[in-house]
Amino acid sequence: MTDASDHPLDFAERAMRQGREVAIATLIACPPAVALRVGQQMAVDEDDAIAGSMGNERIEAAIVARARAVIESGAPEIIDLDGSGASGSPEDAAMRVYIERVG
Repeated sequence: MTDASDHPLDFAERAMRQGREVAIATLIACPPAVALRVGQQMAVDEDDAIAGSMGNERIEAAIVARARAVIESGAPEIIDLDGSGASGSPEDAAMRVYIERVG
């Protein structure tokens, strides 16, 4: 299930009520030219269902992959992504995303 129109926090609350683990990804930095805003969120559950959006499929796929690891470990992460969704160094990053397990 993927629903970019569903609010990520509403999705997360429903998923947790159904007993699923969830991670929230929050955009914490991006250049002004990117059509996203700091604070934008995406929720990912243990089945890789998502709500919200971070711009494009490659970036979202990278976030889902890291969210899976965060759900499993419980340890939050900050990831740096270039415009294609590839992990990079903070200096080359088009965006920086904080991912944490909730619930």
